[in-house]
Order: sequence, then structure tokens, then C-alpha cells
Amino acid sequence: MNAPHDLLIVDDDPTVIVVVGACLRSLGKVRFAKRGADGLRLARQAIPNLVLLDLNLPDLPGLQLLAEMRASAPLATVPVLLMSGSEPDARVQAWCEQPGVASQMKPPQPQRLLACAQALLQAAADGGVVPRR
Repeated sequence: MNAPHDLLIVDDDPTVIVVVGACLRSLGKVRFAKRGADGLRLARQAIPNLVLLDLNLPDLPGLQLLAEMRASAPLATVPVLLMSGSEPDARVQAWCEQPGVASQMKPPQPQRLLACAQALLQAAADGGVVPRR
């Protein structure tokens, strides 16, 4: 896997940003936003290789942000790792059936988070097929 990657964490919890950032720093540059609108703006300014997206943001639901990304040609194929403190519901599961989308429970488990991020990045490099985990 080629490094460094550009990773964007969109989460309103500073602890999650620190933990996730530390887990993934070995993969490349880590940027973050605490609000969905800011995350979308940052992604449009410099297209990331991977977005780690909280589902419960204060200003914009994570799934709405994901839908906006998928509707925007430059961001449509960026891999996204959805993160939530609750079990994925049917809407999240439906998104996870799409290429380049996976989910992880919070709090993140460092080894599992890193493995999932690496799989998404590798899948994107290989053409978008994400192996099931």
C-alpha cells in the first residue's frame, strides 16, 4: 500500500478524533472536522483518500453527508468508514453494501480500525471492491 494517504476524520468528539488520528497516523496525513458542513468543505478543498465519518454529527447527519459526497463527482468514489456508538441500522447496512463504505463501532478498537482503513484504501486502489469483514 502506497503512503502517505490523506485521511479526513469528521467527528464532533475530540477524544475520538485524537484516538482515531493516533491509530491511523501511520497511513499518512490526518485532517479533522468537528461538524459535517466543515468536513464536506475540507473534502471538497482537498479530496481525501479516506473519510472516517461519525453518523451523529450536530449539524448534518453522517448519512446525509455521505449522500452529498456520493452525489458530487470528485467525492463520489472516496472510501468512507462510518462510525457510531450504536449497532448499524438498516440504512447504515444498506450503505455498507455499496463499494467503498464500511462501518465500525465506537469506541474504536485500534487494530480493527487500522485493518478496516487499510482494506478500504487498498480496495480503492484496486478498483473499489471492499472485502467483507
